[in-house]
Amino acid sequence: MNPPVKTRTAAAALLLPLALTACGSGKDPLTYQDRDQGDSAQAVVDQVAVLNLRVLPPRDGDVLPTGGDARVALTLVNEDDEDDALLSVTSPAAASVAIVKDTAPVASVPIPARRTAEEGYSLVLRGLTADLRPGTYVTLRLVFQNAPALEQRVPVSTPAEVRPRASANPLVNEPAHGGGGEGHDEVENVVEKAGEGHSEDGATEEGGH
Repeated sequence: MNPPVKTRTAAAALLLPLALTACGSGKDPLTYQDRDQGDSAQAVVDQVAVLNLRVLPPRDGDVLPTGGDARVALTLVNEDDEDDALLSVTSPAAASVAIVKDTAPVASVPIPARRTAEEGYSLVLRGLTADLRPGTYVTLRLVFQNAPALEQRVPVSTPAEVRPRASANPLVNEPAHGGGGEGHDEVENVVEKAGEGHSEDGATEEGGH
């Protein structure tokens, strides 16, 4: 008998730093959500870690208004021996979601084997369906080339000037370089946290108040 989805996904998370060569091919949504890290979220799905995932706060005022756009930051790390890629993203919080490199739309985010995806990639939520304020959440569905699809609850960050001095998410400060070993401490940290178990599901706010 096959283990439940969550068990399989958690097992994959725990085995991530061992760099198993098996790569998932299913496209059904499989989610391992780690504990909230204040202003960001992270998850491990198959051999891909999604780190520092957050909606950037409004530049002016305290709300990202309905009908406007919002940028989503993220870091993607591939611990497999095969290349992967982020192909598309959708969200009920927006009419569409664009993948961009700096400011130019692109078709995908390459995630080379044993590497962190190149800097400069982000997501843009276009046509917000409701106001978004710091502390609220949106749900994103990320579709990968090889890893199973991921549905993740993502916080809207608090503006930097009102954050506590201590970082809420110390997992990644610099991108990983090279293959295996050096530069992958951030993934091992996420996997260690993954082994502690799933956080309890909470009510997700797709918009503001």
